[in-house]
Amino acid sequence: KQNPPPSPHTILVVDDDAALCRFICLLLTQYGYTALHALNADDAHQVSNRHSGEINLLLVDIAMAGTSGPQLAQELQSTRPNLRLLFMSGLVTEKNFQGVLGGSFIHKPFSPSALVDKIQSVLTGKSLHA
Repeated sequence: KQNPPPSPHTILVVDDDAALCRFICLLLTQYGYTALHALNADDAHQVSNRHSGEINLLLVDIAMAGTSGPQLAQELQSTRPNLRLLFMSGLVTEKNFQGVLGGSFIHKPFSPSALVDKIQSVLTGKSLHA
């Protein structure tokens, strides 16, 4: 299987599960995305502040110790207003999610192809949140 062409998109992955965070970043890199990662909200702010380019998508766990995913998303959008949002959770269902901050949702566990398809749909959506 050939690798897809590089994507111009940068994705910030935030999850307090380090193994899952590394796996997602590896997967995204294989699909040509630039993947940044953080294990908590403080790390995410540092990564965002250090990254001079655009961050197109925040892929964030809803339930993390300390700052929640939706709270982090709101904070990051204050400095990156074009940041698209994709929330993930194994605890919350899509039915209960109801478009927090207008973001999209994917339920854990997910297959690599389901995650990539969801990311592509969010990034290519006409609005900020697909």
